[in-house]
Amino acid sequence: MIKKRRLSPFLLITLTLAILGLANTLFANPSQWVKNILLFIISAIIVYSLVYFFIIRKRHNKDELEKYRQAVKQSKMRQKKRQQSQISKVKPKRVNPLSKRKTTNPPHLRVIDGKKASKKRPMSL
Repeated sequence: MIKKRRLSPFLLITLTLAILGLANTLFANPSQWVKNILLFIISAIIVYSLVYFFIIRKRHNKDELEKYRQAVKQSKMRQKKRQQSQISKVKPKRVNPLSKRKTTNPPHLRVIDGKKASKKRPMSL
């Protein structure tokens, strides 16, 4: 059974009064309404940025970030070393077409000899 979430009476009354106040300001003084909305948006952005920079940002451990950066550097160094060693090991080889034929894989099918000798010879006249 799914229960519908109901708003608490306090929240419902607060939202109703806020909507009525905004509607009243919109019809009575539209320029003041625009100023109020802009002021609300700007203050919300400021509060969010303050909370982010002073609380949320500090939650991320700086040591983890440093460890990650160190791991990335080590990984890049290892890749460079591998590439340099592979470049120095690679030597151009001449490929002989006859040896290329020899190294091919044998076929997976084989011929099974049947009973050829057991065939009866037809009668000759």
